[in-house]
This record gives sequence, C-alpha cells and structure tokens, in this order.
Amino acid sequence: MNYPDLGKYLLSGVVSGLLCRFTYYDEAPWLIVGPALVLAAMILMAGRFVSGINPWKNLFGPLSLFLCCALGWFLAFEHGVNSIRGPNIWLVECGFIGGLSVGIGLSFAWRQITAWVILVHTTAAGVLGGSIGMLWERITDLDFPLFVFWQGILLLGIGIAVQVDSKRQSAKG
Repeated sequence: MNYPDLGKYLLSGVVSGLLCRFTYYDEAPWLIVGPALVLAAMILMAGRFVSGINPWKNLFGPLSLFLCCALGWFLAFEHGVNSIRGPNIWLVECGFIGGLSVGIGLSFAWRQITAWVILVHTTAAGVLGGSIGMLWERITDLDFPLFVFWQGILLLGIGIAVQVDSKRQSAKG
C-alpha cells in the first residue's frame, strides 16, 4: 500500500465533505446538484492528480459519475427523509446507497479500473462511513461532520480500490 497516496485520497474526501456542506442548501436543485457536483469533481481530481487516472471519453466519464452521484444522493436523501427505521440506522443504509451509486459511476468513468473492485470498495466504504456517521449522531447532536466522515472514508476506499486493482493488473500482465 502506498500510504501517502491513501492520505491524499483521505484529505481529498475531507475537503470534499467540507465543500459539500457549504454547497448544501434547502432549495430544490442545489439540494442534490451541489453535493453531487462537488463530490464528482473531487473524485475525478483525486484520481487524476494522485493516481494519474484520466476519465474515459472526456465528457462521458465525468458526466456519468456526476449523474450517478446525483442519483445516489437523491435516493439516499429520500430514504433518509422517509425512513421509519430505528434511531439513525438509516445512515448505514444511506451510506450503502451512496457508495454503490458512486461505484457504478466510477465503473463508467474510469474504464481502466475493474468494475467489481471499485463497486465492492466504494460500497463497503459507504457502509463504513454511514456507520461512523450513525455513531457520531448517537454521541453528539451535530450533523455537520457527517459529510466529512462519509466522503473521507469513501475517497479512502476509492484509493484502496485503485491500489488493489493496480497490483492485480501488474500481477496479471
């Protein structure tokens, strides 16, 4: 594992979480568009500047990632608002929805990464981020760091997936 690169992915996730928190407004279009746009941009920048991964088909890759981030954000938000589950367990489910959506978007955006590797890692990172968010909600009444936790862990999972896949590719060929 290249720990400095993982640290850069984690830092990108923390910055993304902070920026998403500041772009999150109650007005209808920015409720979904703001965080999805920031998250997709930070993922693409981290992939390009940390791992040297260029998106597939210059416009199609970033657009597919943004649309999947927006769809995942919308579905997670609707699930969270309409949830009848116990105290904060919906955060784990929302983390699953968000992680899976980002993984699907990345499998379209980064063609050189094996789809199942990125799906497994982003979904697991989404669930872990949602679990930590659930614990944070139970310990405090602050929801502000939830973006930071979830996106930091998500981008860390993406960084691990990139490294695992590159090792698998180099061992293969």
